[in-house]
This record gives sequence, C-alpha cells and structure tokens, in this order.
Amino acid sequence: MGIFHTILMIIEGKKKSPVASLCLQLLSIPYRLIVALRNFGYDRGILPSQKLEGIVVSIGNVVAGGTGKTPLTQLLATCLQDQMNVGILTRGYRSQIEKRKEIQQISTGTGPLCSAAECGDEPFLLAQKTKASIWVGADRVVSGKEAIEQGIQCLLLDDGMQHRRLKRDFEIVIIDGRDPFSNGRFLPCGMLRDSPKRLKNATLIVATHLKDSAHFTQLQTCISSYSRAPLVGSQIAVLEKENFKPGKVGVFCGIGKPAYFLQTVRDLKSEIIDTLILDDHGSLRQDQLEAFAKNCLEKGARAILCTEKDYVKLPQQQIEKLPLEIFPVAIEMKIIFGKEDWDRLIEKIKVEK
Repeated sequence: MGIFHTILMIIEGKKKSPVASLCLQLLSIPYRLIVALRNFGYDRGILPSQKLEGIVVSIGNVVAGGTGKTPLTQLLATCLQDQMNVGILTRGYRSQIEKRKEIQQISTGTGPLCSAAECGDEPFLLAQKTKASIWVGADRVVSGKEAIEQGIQCLLLDDGMQHRRLKRDFEIVIIDGRDPFSNGRFLPCGMLRDSPKRLKNATLIVATHLKDSAHFTQLQTCISSYSRAPLVGSQIAVLEKENFKPGKVGVFCGIGKPAYFLQTVRDLKSEIIDTLILDDHGSLRQDQLEAFAKNCLEKGARAILCTEKDYVKLPQQQIEKLPLEIFPVAIEMKIIFGKEDWDRLIEKIKVEK
C-alpha cells in the first residue's frame, strides 16, 4: 500500500497514529489559508482570469479524489458531441506529458494518439470512450486557445474548479454523497481541497454514491446552505455485468477511493481473495503484477479484476505472460434524480453555441 492510502486510512480513522494525525492537522492550517487567499484574489479580481471565445464548462470538486469526475466528463461529452465540436482540456496527472511540462493534443475525436503512459490514464480512457478532441497539459488557458483555433465550440475543463485562470460559462461541481465535505477537514488532515463556499458559484451540483431518494433529499437540504444550484443525483453502473460470473478473484487498483471499487466487485457477487492497492494513478511493475497473479492463482482465483483506468496502463505483452486473465470493470454514470435539471443544463450549453 502506497503512502497516499496510508494517509487516507489515518484520515478515515482506520489506522491509528496520534503523531501523524497531529502533523496532518498542523499542515492543514497553512493549506487552508493558502486556499482562502487564492479564492479571495480571484473573487476580487486581484488575480486575473482569461475568457476564451468558446463555451467553457468546468467539471470539478471541493473534495480530492474518488468523486467520479472522469465518468461525469464522459457523460457530458457524450450528451454534447453529436450537436457541437467538443474538446476536453485535462492535466494528464502523472503522465509523461505533464512531466515534460508540455501541451499536447492526444485525440482528434477518433481515439487516443499515444499511450496511456504518455498522456495519462484518464485522458486515454476519455479518448477511447468519447468523440471529443482532447488536449493534455497543466496550462488549460494555452490548450484552450489551441482548441478554439481548431474549431472547438465547447471546452470541457476536466478537474477545473481550482483552475481559475480560465473563466468558465458553466460550473459543474461533483460531490460524494456519502461524505460531501470530508467533515470540514482540509488537506492533508481531511480531503477538502477547496472551501464548500465555492458551491455558491455552481451552475449544477452532481452527487454520486447515492443510496435512495431519502438520501438525495437529505443532500438537497445539506447543499442548500451553500448554494442555490440544482442538485442532480447519479449512480455508477457496471456495463456488461454478464461477463463477471460469481467466483474468487484478485483485485488491484490505483484510484482515489479503492473501497468503492472493492464494493463494486462484491456487488458483482465476486469473492475477493487478495488485493493490491496502489496510490492514485499508480502503475504496476511487471514483477509486482506477476507476483500478485501467482499468489491469486494459488489462492484459487479464477481471474483478476481492475478498473478501466488501471487496465489501459498495462502493456499487452505484460498481460499475456500472466497465469490469470485480467478483466477491466467497465462503468458509466447514470442520472437517477433530477434528470430534468441535467437535461436543462445540456440544452443551455447547446444554445450558447
């Protein structure tokens, strides 16, 4: 288990470490101050924001990791791509492009033009699943200008809530319905990366991991103290469930909240006999994967399951050498509450064109 998930376990109270907890609390004080000062600067116009000619839709969150930004970006692109030229601007976290501090177009709408290692797992997956043109790079102002020059009409700013240098026409904020504000604790003693007060600027708020209609109503009440934006409820649905037959499986993943993926596997009636948890966006070495597959086989596993983001980073020759097959669990986001508010937003974006 990586350092990220060790810290996450301390934050969630699953691992006791009084000294580490105190250090995290102390570190959160300057982080919270920096966030407040930065937001003050942009709110007052002290820090400049640039407006582009096209429509800019920001998709982001106030809590770090595991809220479902990638499935939401995919859903939004899918809803818009047949009526307008859609571009996605994304950072490409931990990618080779990010390390080189470059801006690169990695899709023209017909699939990825490079490997997942080159552009990042999330951009690669979005290039596979949408018709959007995609640019990877930390400076979304620069990549946005390049996209507009190529005729892109609508820019989806992936993980854009904190990227305030670029003005947006619509602000979509995604929250985790089970823990929308991390108990009010900022990084690194909690998972808040921004103030919940930022929700006042939201056009639409999308909640994930909802239990039922009562849970949705409860969230509406909670959100109403921060924002008047409509709340939409969503769930993550597994595609092609018939491919996942009950039985013993090994599971590996490198995502923000692995517990959610493990529960998804259990919901498929699979028995998890071993796990390999990586840091968010982490990659497996060949020897790690081979050792894990061998161990799973010895424990009676019939297969290994992982997320799509993890699967796209595996070289085919690496997969072929394993004693067990690896199956990615394909998912998609579905709107289950507030569908009329979602449809209304889609129509507003189309009208802006």
